[in-house]
Amino acid sequence: MKKQSQEEVVDHKVLICSATTPYVDGKQIYFLFSLYQVEDIQRELSVYDVPFSAPFIEGITVWRDLTIPVISLERYLGLPLAEAGQSQRFIVIRSALGTQEDVGEMRIAIRTERETKMISIPDSNELVTSNGWMNHELVKGVFEWDKGYIVVPETDKLFQGEISYKG
Repeated sequence: MKKQSQEEVVDHKVLICSATTPYVDGKQIYFLFSLYQVEDIQRELSVYDVPFSAPFIEGITVWRDLTIPVISLERYLGLPLAEAGQSQRFIVIRSALGTQEDVGEMRIAIRTERETKMISIPDSNELVTSNGWMNHELVKGVFEWDKGYIVVPETDKLFQGEISYKG
């Protein structure tokens, strides 16, 4: 049996977190991030309001001496919100744009209130149409999985500020 290197294992793993949305067609929605995008997962961060900001910006927080925005991916993608639970986590992701030096402060925190876990990339995913519930301009893809729908957000546009909320 061939032993896999740590790089090979990381290349086949992704982080998914449940969206705080009602089910679509009876299925849970998950957001997917590569492990290279994920910088940290925190249980608690203080979030401070930013007056007059876009509705998908929940506020700002201080993480490792950096001030970064806290984003609601559900609002960013125009998804309806379900009632939030008690537990919450913040996933700090970094931009995939530019070099390591360029992305020094290009990070955002995403609040998630349901399960977050690392999984192997599912082999049997099929690209599906959104049936009107997903704005494809803001996602790289929507995949149907036996446990639900996996949404891959277009985070580069979010980091570049190209998308203005139209809700």
